[in-house]
Amino acid sequence: MHAGWSKTSNMVEIYTHEFGNESSQLLLQARGIIPADAQENEILKPLQCPSCNEPNIPESRFCAKCKMVLTYDAYKETLEKEQKRESEINDLKKKLDAVQEEQNQKFNQLMMLIQKNPRLVNIKPEILLTK
Repeated sequence: MHAGWSKTSNMVEIYTHEFGNESSQLLLQARGIIPADAQENEILKPLQCPSCNEPNIPESRFCAKCKMVLTYDAYKETLEKEQKRESEINDLKKKLDAVQEEQNQKFNQLMMLIQKNPRLVNIKPEILLTK
């Protein structure tokens, strides 16, 4: 017996505190079979909404109750859609401005014609549109 240690002593239990599968986990990690930072499989764990605490299915990208974004991919997709929508709106504004400018030019040309020939005021608009 040396310092309280013997083949029949309980000193090992005093210094080691294993919970059952620690040694097998450590061996698998040492052999490189599982990564050292492997976490529990959380496939079936519900995804909690940070806004309303509603449990959602794990594949959810948006909360079923409040429509809050739950994943980074959904957030990124939402931003891309918003940018695309803004771009489309800007394109439509430019087209509208171009059409308005064209209409203003036509109106100004018509006003100049009327000023040069005042008799055009008495002509019915239907006659002008049919020609």
